[in-house]
Amino acid sequence: MKCPVCDLEGTICRCRTEVEGDDSPAAATRVFTVQDVSCRNPQCEQYGKVVHTLRHLIYAKQGGGESADGSDVQG
Repeated sequence: MKCPVCDLEGTICRCRTEVEGDDSPAAATRVFTVQDVSCRNPQCEQYGKVVHTLRHLIYAKQGGGESADGSDVQG
């Protein structure tokens, strides 16, 4: 992802995992990797600031023990 000000490719400055719907076994659960991208150009006013946030789905499970594609999931 490029910085919207200087148009230089950014760098991943932070990475974390987020979970949605993990409150009960009946709720669908989704796990994401979230990456913050910052500007790496020292001459840019956005240098070191987060300019984009990328969110990648890495796991999805339907409530009641089924995966997102409908197959059974063990454990």
